[in-house]
Parts: sequence; C-alpha cells; structure tokens
Amino acid sequence: MSISLAYNPQNKILYVTVVGPFSFDEYVSSIQKILHTTEYPPNVSALWDLRKADLETADQDFLNKIIQTRKQHPERVNANTAIIAATDLEYGVSRMFETLAEIDTFSQKLKVFRDYAEGEKWLLA
Repeated sequence: MSISLAYNPQNKILYVTVVGPFSFDEYVSSIQKILHTTEYPPNVSALWDLRKADLETADQDFLNKIIQTRKQHPERVNANTAIIAATDLEYGVSRMFETLAEIDTFSQKLKVFRDYAEGEKWLLA
C-alpha cells in the first residue's frame, strides 16, 4: 500500500491518497507524519481518497484499531475528515467506520462521500 500526503495551503486541506491494500502499520506511519510536520497544523482537516485502496481485509477489529489510534492524538480533535469511497465495498467499509466512530463518541467530524468534489466542498464549508 501507498499513502501519499499533499497539503493545499489555500484550502487548508490535507489530501491523503491511499493506493493498494490498506495496512494498519502504514496508517499509523501516515498519522505520525501528519502530527510531526511544520508544513501544516496537526489538526488540519483531511480528505482521505480511498478510490484506489483495497479494503478487502478491513473488518470491524481493524476499524476499531484505527479509531483507538486516532483517540490517542488529542491534537487532531478539531480536524474534520472526509472519506471518498467509489466502490460499494469501499463505501460500505467507510460507512461502517463512520458508524463505529459515532458510537465510540469519536471527537472528530467524519463524513463519507462517493463524490470527491462533494467531500472537498464539505471540508471547505
């Protein structure tokens, strides 16, 4: 898997693109990069583009591990996250993540979109 980060200072959005199998270890590595850069604030809003990601192994335990990891970083509390998911599998897994995050009183606003432009528009609002 590959996760790339690109910051747009005009929009104040971090664009995160995932390609290939979604690995928990690489996810943690990307969060560390987000938190330890001076290019943007640690609570920057992010658009996670999963349209080229492989989420076949993403089950409830995997998603809960991501939620628990995110909760360990209070500096990201005010960050909004838009997830872009094109296929039914990506969308279903992403919606399950959104629901689990809500149940767990996840501190960040999180919303799943099928359309890239809609997700970006939501972050800009």
